[in-house]
Amino acid sequence: MNRNFTLTKWYFDLVDANGRGIIGYDVTLTWGKVSMGFEGCIQFNTKGESIEFKKFRKTKISQQKNYNELAFKNTYANGTWRIKALGFEEDLLLSKEGDIKWHCVQPKANVEVTLNDKSKLIG
Repeated sequence: MNRNFTLTKWYFDLVDANGRGIIGYDVTLTWGKVSMGFEGCIQFNTKGESIEFKKFRKTKISQQKNYNELAFKNTYANGTWRIKALGFEEDLLLSKEGDIKWHCVQPKANVEVTLNDKSKLIG
């Protein structure tokens, strides 16, 4: 198995009671001693219009023990997810060349996000 290559992707989402939403994501690629990050954010309003932001940079994701609380902070939004349902994981592929593992750490959460325009989404 090639343990010198790792791709980690975090994905966060929220739709509030008014239909506004956000999808935030962070990707880190590590290959040997080289590591690079990418962050993105898609925001959409009640009319279904969306704006996408993205750039190469490592997002700051912090977590409390057992993923009870996750904090997502990137250039475009800051949010906190507090767990309401236990997470789960699945091995999607196991091979001698490498593995693909999926971890859903918070399938359901209470969320508060502040967008770059200082507006808040709660759900």
